[in-house]
Amino acid sequence: MPVGIGGIGDVVALINIVRGFAEAIDGSRGSAPEYQEVKGELEGLETALKCHQDILQARRDDPALNAIFQSTQNTAEDCQMH
Repeated sequence: MPVGIGGIGDVVALINIVRGFAEAIDGSRGSAPEYQEVKGELEGLETALKCHQDILQARRDDPALNAIFQSTQNTAEDCQMH
């Protein structure tokens, strides 16, 4: 089910959830290679969300960044569908 990502608070909460999943996978003993692959994917998602958060914050200060924000927002929405 798609979930809307609104403001910075939503992004921060999502980053914390993703980080928690990655830490849980990393902390499990004898993780299978598949779990390590999932951990890598979660770390990539966390990085992307942090970039999105940075753009949200910068957008407040510089309206010219609106086009970049819209692009990342569309990408985030595409990710929700998959």
